[in-house]
Amino acid sequence: MLDTNRSELVKRAWNRSTTYGVDPVVAKDAVLEHREYLRRREYLENFISDIYPYLTTVSRWLQNTQSVLSLASPDGLILEHVGEAPFLDGSQQAHIGRGAIWSEQVRGTNSIGTSIAEQKALAIVGTDHYLEENQMMYCISSPIFNSRGDLFAVLNLGGPVKMYAAELLPSIDTAARSIEDWLLIHRSDYQGVLSLYPEKIGDHQALLSVDREGFIVGTNRAARELLPIDKYSLGNIHVSDVALETGSTANVKVGLGNISVNTKYNKSQGWLASLITDLRAYYVSPPTRLTKQSIQHKKPSGHYTFDHLHGTDEEFLNIHLKSSKFLLKSGKWVVE
Repeated sequence: MLDTNRSELVKRAWNRSTTYGVDPVVAKDAVLEHREYLRRREYLENFISDIYPYLTTVSRWLQNTQSVLSLASPDGLILEHVGEAPFLDGSQQAHIGRGAIWSEQVRGTNSIGTSIAEQKALAIVGTDHYLEENQMMYCISSPIFNSRGDLFAVLNLGGPVKMYAAELLPSIDTAARSIEDWLLIHRSDYQGVLSLYPEKIGDHQALLSVDREGFIVGTNRAARELLPIDKYSLGNIHVSDVALETGSTANVKVGLGNISVNTKYNKSQGWLASLITDLRAYYVSPPTRLTKQSIQHKKPSGHYTFDHLHGTDEEFLNIHLKSSKFLLKSGKWVVE
């Protein structure tokens, strides 16, 4: 029975568990067959491979907590885990391994499923769990959002309840946010990534992904918490509307220094800004100047020059010839 002194968050989670018809005494055998697990994991395979070294590093930091670090899908499927769980017997080990499902619909209140439902970092400790067999554990989860603010994955730490410490929650949340930042910075789009960080000690830097025209096309969680931006406004808000000293063009400079920022609350002074990566340079930098030496036109032979096909539009030539570095031998094009 739920203790009335528990947090409102846990009360909501227990109410949802009851609504889903979860039996608190008899847990469902919710582990996918290996083939189905591989099929479900496939769409995130490259992402998992890229961050696995980081997961092992985080796990080593926490090795004294007898914990297991897990990465779950947005619907609660454990995709990968690192670490050992000696406090569990063989059958229980399977329930925290790859292919196990930890949604609230299947396992009631637990950190993975409840973090998915609440869209926030949280800890479920001991008897906060809905299933009795899980009440000897603590679990801590933090959602991982993509640059649009959609749930992408969940990072989870689980261990014996006697090893729980409140300090573990911010540690796991910081690790999840680091993965979010990696996702934003490593987007394949042409973008610049602007970092906003308070001069006074702050928890997390706000990252803004900016397109070649200076419009914000992606954010990390810290930016969404700080700025009046959501996924529906992406592409419609210019960076100069929030980071006031960046100017009205896309020419954001590296090492901007101290600026003012329009937050959700007011215009805030004392922010340090810098451009930490810029993949727009290749796309929008002044094109290499092309000249055409004299072309000796031959008698019509059924062959056409580049001019015949595309005309002499300077904008077209500057963009497309710059990006492909196409040299037309027959026209004797040279790059100066």
